[in-house]
Formats: sequence, C-alpha cells, structure tokens
Amino acid sequence: MPIRIGLLVLTLMLIGAGPAAAVEINHFPSPSIFGIDAGGATGAQDGKLHPGVPSSCNSPKTAPSVDPGTFNVNGFAEESSINEAACLTIEYFTTDASCQSDGLFSAAYTGEYDPSAIQTGYVGDGGTAPTDATHVTYSVPVAGNAFLQILFNTSMAGTGCDDFDVKVSSNRPWLFAPLPLKGHPFVGETLSTFDTYWLGATAFTHQWRRCAADGTSCVDIPGATALTYVPTPDDVGHTLTVHATANDGTSASSADSPPVLVGVQFDAANGQALSASDPTASGRLSRGVVASSCKQPPKATPNSSGGARFYDAYRHTNASDGTLCTMVSIEYPNNCSPSERPFSAAYLPAFDPTSVRANYLADSGFNGTLGERTIRYSFGVPAGAAYDIVVTSFVAGAVCPGYDVRFGTASPYPTAAPTVDGIAQAGQNLTAGDGTWTGAPTSFAYQWQRCFGDGSGCADIPGATAKTLPLVDKNVGDSFRVRVTATEGIGSASKTSATTAAVAEASPVPPPPGPPAYAGIDLKALTQVVGTKGVVSLSLACPAEAVGGCVGSDTIKLGKATLGSKPFAMGPGKTAKVGFTLSKAMRKRLAKRKRLTAKQVVDSSDVRGAAVRTSGKLTLKAKSRG
Repeated sequence: MPIRIGLLVLTLMLIGAGPAAAVEINHFPSPSIFGIDAGGATGAQDGKLHPGVPSSCNSPKTAPSVDPGTFNVNGFAEESSINEAACLTIEYFTTDASCQSDGLFSAAYTGEYDPSAIQTGYVGDGGTAPTDATHVTYSVPVAGNAFLQILFNTSMAGTGCDDFDVKVSSNRPWLFAPLPLKGHPFVGETLSTFDTYWLGATAFTHQWRRCAADGTSCVDIPGATALTYVPTPDDVGHTLTVHATANDGTSASSADSPPVLVGVQFDAANGQALSASDPTASGRLSRGVVASSCKQPPKATPNSSGGARFYDAYRHTNASDGTLCTMVSIEYPNNCSPSERPFSAAYLPAFDPTSVRANYLADSGFNGTLGERTIRYSFGVPAGAAYDIVVTSFVAGAVCPGYDVRFGTASPYPTAAPTVDGIAQAGQNLTAGDGTWTGAPTSFAYQWQRCFGDGSGCADIPGATAKTLPLVDKNVGDSFRVRVTATEGIGSASKTSATTAAVAEASPVPPPPGPPAYAGIDLKALTQVVGTKGVVSLSLACPAEAVGGCVGSDTIKLGKATLGSKPFAMGPGKTAKVGFTLSKAMRKRLAKRKRLTAKQVVDSSDVRGAAVRTSGKLTLKAKSRG
C-alpha cells in the first residue's frame, strides 16, 4: 500500500525554522531530528535499489533493479506550492562510521511510493552510499504543485542510522507552504497575503482574481494588485484567490493561494475567549486535513479523541426558504496556550457536549496554520433549521483569549420577511415589498403563489413574476403570498411573505351618472321692434340636456302688469316661436314713449317635472314711421 512518510515532521520543521536563505528549502542538520530505526519502527521496505550513478535533472534515469531483502527506511516530504516545475537538489552526508559501513542510501519518489514495490513512483536516487564523510548529491525534477518523498535506507538488513545531515535546495524561488490568505472572507472586510513564505526571492508581484464558486475559471480583478483586497458585492458567491510571482533576478516562480469563498456577514462575536470559566466537552473531533465546504460533498463524521476541552457555542437558525451556504470565519491571536489554534465544528440541530460526534454537520479541518491565523469553513443548512457553531481547542485544557468569530452566507441573508401591500379584493393590485437583507442585493426576483383562503396549499402561479399582481374575480376566496429572491454577486437566497387575507368580491359598480338637473331656458337681454299692430314675436330654445323636451309658459311683464302669456312645448335642443299682441292701450303708450323696458319671464320644466323660472330684460321699441 503506498505511503507518505514524514509530512508532519516536515511541516513542523519549516514552522520552527522560518524562511531559509537563498534557495535552500530544507535542512535537517546532523544529528538528524529523524533517523532510521534499526528495529524497523520507522518503516521497512522490500528490497533496495541497486547502486549506480546519481540522478540528475538534466539526465533522468529509469528505476534501477532491486536487490532482494528487507531494509529499514525513513524520510520526509517536500510539497511544491509553486506552479512551475523545479529541480530539487538533495545533498547528504554522515560522519557516523556505522552509518557509512551500513550504506546510507537515498532515493526520491512521487506520492506513489510503495514500500512493497520500490520501483513504483521512482524519480531519482543518489547512485551510491557514502563510505566516508563525502557528500552525496543528486537532483530530481518535481512538477508544479506536486508531492515529492525523499527516503533514506540502510543497505544492510537489520541496521539503522541516527546521525546524518540532509539539505534540499531549489533552482528557482520556492514557496515552502501554500500562499497564505488571511482575513474574514466577507464584503467590506480586508483579505491579505504576505511574502514571508517565499525562499530565494527578492521581488514580488500580486494579482487578485475572482473565480467561480468551485475555484475554477479565475479572471483578474482590474487594479487589485496590492497585498490586500476588500471584497465587494460583485464577489459574493465567488471564490477569491491571489496570484503571486516571486523573482530572484534570474528566474521567477508563481503561486496561487487556495480559493476562499466570499459571502455576506450576518452576525459577529468579537473578543471571545476560551477559558476555565467556559463549559467543557468530553473530547474533540479529529480535525483531519480538509475543511468542510458547501461546494464539496459533506464530510463523514470524524473520529474523536478524549480529554476535557473548554468550548463556546453559538446558535443560529436559517431564516431563509432554502438551503443556505453558511460560512464561519475565526481569527485568533498567537497566544492560544498550549494549543496552537482553536478548532471549530457545526452541529445540527444542536451540540451535545457529552458526545462530540453526535449531530455532526461540518468542521474547520486543518486550516488556519502557518501564520495566517484565520480558520474558515462552510456548509449547507436546510431552510428553517437551527444549528450550533462550537469553538474549542485542539489540546485538552487549553485556553485562547481574544478570538473573533464571524458568521455569514454566500448570498444575501433575510433579516425581515418580504411584505404584500395592497387590498385583497378583486379589481385591486397586490405589490411585493422586498423585505430586509444583509449586504447590498443588486437585484430582486418575484414569484407569486396562490393559496387556499386559509393560507394552506400554496403553489407558484405560472408567469406571475412581476412585482405587482392584479386580482380578478376568479381570485375571490383565494389568498396570496410572494417569494422574493435577493441576489448579490452570484449568490442568491429567497424568503416568502406571509399570506394575505382571502380575496373579497369587488365593490358594486355605481350606476352611470344621470343627466344633469334641468336648468331652465336661457334668456338674454333682447330688444324687440313692435309695429303698429302690436305683435311681439319671441324665440325660445330647449336645452339639449332636457329630458323629454321643455314645456311651460312665456310671459311679458311691464312692472306688475302682464302684457301677455303664452304656453309652449318643444323637444330637447329644439326652438319654439311664441307670439304676443299688445293691447290697444299698450300700443298707444309705446307709440307715445317710443320705448318700454319690460321683462320676459319663462316658467318651464322637462319631464322630471321640476319647474325652473328664468327671466331676461326685454326692450320694446316702437317702429319708426317713415
């Protein structure tokens, strides 16, 4: 079965040693911190490679033949975090006479090294074992972002070696750990990278990139070339990475940080502490290597280890209508003691401190190491579900003052439900209110649902996706609600309003307005010339608005005296002629005075019967004799 030897040893060495000078990327000085156990406790392999010439990056060689036997072995790993292929040089020596006589031999392998088939995964070897303190040097190629195992075995069965010196160097700038990315991954927070993990470089450039949610399809963010970047609403639901280039004046190497999902924060608990005053849990989960991600399949429930640990628990509920990609981010100081950092896990529906594996949902894995001091993980939470976020320590009884924990989602998050405005009545319109959301949603979408009158049995109405919903007669007795989807970046979440009251019938339609009230026959000041026979001829006009026509009487008055009165009748909009003959006495009077000022009085009505009196000045003028 293929194995990887010494990866943890390598990581601890690098953290302790810090960045080395030039392009030396690792050094295990004599006496070595690791050795080959003569009893086989460090491992054994079937056979040993036959001696020959040392490998070289310029002259690759095939795997040598295998000499039979069982030989003790140990080693360490180098993992490339740069994108380009490199040539690694392995140099070792021993001053221990027993190690020299037992034939200390070295070979390099990919991650496919198999101690039962030692030609598998072969990359190169040192050629021969040193018989004195002479240094053995060989070089092997390693692909970008690839894994290399450097192994040592004695050539005599049943022997070991505890005292030898090993150096590894690269022909180009080397990054001894993944490119770091520190900070809470939420809009408005600051993410940062740093160059201290580069070895052998003197100049650096940086370019922040926006990627798909799964970390692919990355594109440069214009102008984002500093060591820091503040996520914007456009980044929500995307992942961010930073691309760095390191140059030593001769060659350049590049690297990309692991992608970090960006979201919108909905809660925070700053200045928290794990301390002896906190409750204790019975053990902790085995944290594993990979952090949970809602963009990957859920992890299996890890194993657990014993020992009481202080813990803090933070409870939340998914208030949206769908499964949310929920995010946790923890920044911690470098004084968590004696634990090197906190550890976090999520539980649904709740955390049970007596059984740390029960109700497991997700955990933070091994991330947050090597100086970035930010622990991040994400996971899906079903609609309406409550869950606990637990922060504890890796080491039993450890305390950790001053950590900050933030909670967010890879989308906007509803803090107040949408509303439905308007009157639930046929003939009226209902209008969706967007509700309140975290972040700054860039768009809203709507889906109206029809429900039974009691609010049950709701279903989407095909095509009803506008902000406004008209209500018609067939909606009477139904109730309605609206689901609002808020989007920021490429992250979306939905929340549904409460249902309306059952739709009422439309108000009765008022009858059309009737004709206007009858206003009477309009009269204007008039001068009438009267001949010797005393005939006065007047014209009346019935208003077109009169219902059924006009009837009434037309009267001429002079002071209190009535000069004449005649009835009339005519249709709407029609005219009628009314004639009068003045008396002989009135004709004489007119002839004498030449002019008399009288008044025309008309009493009239239409078929509705309401009589209206109108009047006008009537001047009677005697006709001149000529």
